[in-house]
Amino acid sequence: MSLQPMWEINFCLPFTRMLTQLYFQLSICNHDHTDELWGVRYMKKVLPIVLFICMIVSVSVLSPNKVFACSCGEPSVQERYKQSSVVLTGTLVSKDKEGGNIFSVDKVWKGNLEDGYVHSGFYGVCGTEFDVGKKYLIFTYNHKGKELTSLCSGNKLITEASKDIEALNQLTNPEWGNKYFLIFSFLIVAAILIIIWRVKLRFKNN
Repeated sequence: MSLQPMWEINFCLPFTRMLTQLYFQLSICNHDHTDELWGVRYMKKVLPIVLFICMIVSVSVLSPNKVFACSCGEPSVQERYKQSSVVLTGTLVSKDKEGGNIFSVDKVWKGNLEDGYVHSGFYGVCGTEFDVGKKYLIFTYNHKGKELTSLCSGNKLITEASKDIEALNQLTNPEWGNKYFLIFSFLIVAAILIIIWRVKLRFKNN
């Protein structure tokens, strides 16, 4: 995840400085020729308008929602799982004005979210937002004891996350599958040993 400045910042701010310098130079110029004087007056009238427009564009670009384009990679579900501290599905119950969200947790694949609180910030500068009453697949990372998530975390509406959920189930179920396999193998070995012991006992008695 990275923040990339929009092209308008790189262009408009230097252009604004250049126009400002030109305006002040024209302000202190004295010309004897009428045509040149008219040209100076015309430029002095036009430049403030151009400066004003360019400054408005610069300010709008520098607003939190437009300054940076959030550049997200495309890691696999397996990579997101490894990088996350908590992976869950939950329904958004409420959210506050500071970018915090309270989820009613349905299923957890990794970690623990006892209070259901996840901080996501807001749209702009890689923040993201959720809608109350909707169910999501959420990936979080822990920062100073707080679970955070972002636009690049891989969060999805539950209706769009079926493939991710299937991949998560495959990631976590093998652990239980291995345990069941070991138990089954132990029972088979135990049964074979009992059969061998009974056969030997029968031969002894005969």
